[in-house]
Amino acid sequence: MKKLLLLLLFIPLVAIGQSISVSNILKVAKMDRESFEIYAMDKGFVFHKVEEDEYIKGLEMIKGGNGSYEYLSNYSKFYLYKHSTNYQTSNTKRLSNIYKEVKH
Repeated sequence: MKKLLLLLLFIPLVAIGQSISVSNILKVAKMDRESFEIYAMDKGFVFHKVEEDEYIKGLEMIKGGNGSYEYLSNYSKFYLYKHSTNYQTSNTKRLSNIYKEVKH
């Protein structure tokens, strides 16, 4: 239960994509930067930005267009936490799928 709460706190979900599941997000959270970038490109994401300062170190990938975007980020450092992952999309229909998956 504690891990689930941490997952929900550090993965601000608007919704979850068809090719991205909770288990995939957990897998991504443990990847190094190179593995994450390869995984994201295989899923159709392209480079968006690198975030690096004394508190944050991570890579953000993006996919979509025409008002429908998906963001997948992997942080090796996020303030006091390590291996934080963030997935967001503008497709709100997919949100119910992630809630169903988390319940099971």
